[in-house]
Amino acid sequence: MTRSIKAVLYFLFLAVVIMSCQQEEVIINDTRGETLDSMSPLADLVGQTSLNDGSGDNIIDNSSCISVILPVTVVANGTELVIETSEDYVLIERIFDESPDDVDVLQIIYPIEVMLPDYSVEEISSDSDLADITEDCLEGGEDLDIECIDFKYPVSVSVYDSENLVADIVELTSDQAMIEFLVSLDEKSVFSFKYPLTMILTDGSEIVVNSNIELEAIIDEVDDTCDEDDDFDYNDDDIDTSEFNEIIASTAWVVSYYSDGTYDASAFNSMVFSFREDELATVLYNNLIIEGGWDIYGDDGELELELDFISDHPFDLLEAEEWDVLSYDNSTIELSYEKEDGSIILLTFEATDEPGTPPPAVAEYLVAGEWIVAQYKQGELDETQVYAGYKINFSADATLAFYNDSQSENGVWEEVRNIEEHLLVLDFGSSIPEFEKLAEEWEVVNYNETRIELTIYDVDIESSKSLLLEKL
Repeated sequence: MTRSIKAVLYFLFLAVVIMSCQQEEVIINDTRGETLDSMSPLADLVGQTSLNDGSGDNIIDNSSCISVILPVTVVANGTELVIETSEDYVLIERIFDESPDDVDVLQIIYPIEVMLPDYSVEEISSDSDLADITEDCLEGGEDLDIECIDFKYPVSVSVYDSENLVADIVELTSDQAMIEFLVSLDEKSVFSFKYPLTMILTDGSEIVVNSNIELEAIIDEVDDTCDEDDDFDYNDDDIDTSEFNEIIASTAWVVSYYSDGTYDASAFNSMVFSFREDELATVLYNNLIIEGGWDIYGDDGELELELDFISDHPFDLLEAEEWDVLSYDNSTIELSYEKEDGSIILLTFEATDEPGTPPPAVAEYLVAGEWIVAQYKQGELDETQVYAGYKINFSADATLAFYNDSQSENGVWEEVRNIEEHLLVLDFGSSIPEFEKLAEEWEVVNYNETRIELTIYDVDIESSKSLLLEKL
């Protein structure tokens, strides 16, 4: 621990002891004996209960004694992340969990600011600076804060300066204010709490205390009774997702219940959802296949399902960041999502015997006949007429021919499909403008045996291009 941290803790827990050395008599009305002098163990316990808890971001700083002030930029196994809130710590964990066999490396982009146990802030400019400030707070090192109980604020404190014969009442509104108050006391000051006080336990329950004796007893009683999470095992709250993975991929599903205050399950009528083990998802709707993705996380103490489909309605209704999995079995999956305004969206999938998986590849449809450009648009500009009379023949050897009665252009094609993307890549190797425009890595939006809808964002025109192929 650096000298700054040591000095803070030493002053906080030892310097107040000097108050007992005052020579003049303290004249204060304390008929119940609630005045705290410097020798009372309760002064230390109150300070420890109010210290800044630095354990929440151990995946970044490897220290339970300090906390990194957000936002901060890090590079986790080569992927740059901007950590804006404490909820973003899980993004680092998910990258680390991608492979159990690699060596996880986190690089912090300096400078950063860290908060010390007394809530003071210090700038850190390098790994060596961070190591210096955390050397005594590594796993297994000293961590004085008590995290199993908290004060419910505001808390009123009577303070008396025996040298100047001045009494005052201070209202404290946070742990930081409590620490700053304790540090501000000198050897001439004593204080007492205005009871009753309400204390909050880690499970959210509250306990009312009416005296110093009760306050000291409850802090002593609950200390070390909860998991303060001061270690660096960020997987210790993980939930095994293998059973959920097996169930969701074992059959097709329909939306049996949906409620957001505006829409209901009828928005998803006739849609059959399939979730593959490779985290690709498809929706079969009116003989059209709509693609997306899914993922399940158990790294935050609960199961959370992420759904990723096109933004068109009604799939925009599924675009929650992560759905909380309330319950699941072989026939039903119940989900919920809390919006920023506090309202709750409920979603239930029920298993169905209707076919929906696995979908055929686009390639299977392409090689089965001749195709035409039914629509080509750059932004709002419709240029479909340029391709009137042209036909496209896709061969199984990944070559293609684009031709009309008087002209032919050869090229190659490839379907790319993985967990990240589903693309149809067209390449003509031609400088003819109408063919150059089609030579892209097109994103597959949806498709069936007679219709394939593609899109791509063109940075040159700062707009999307869309291509619709239809089978003759």
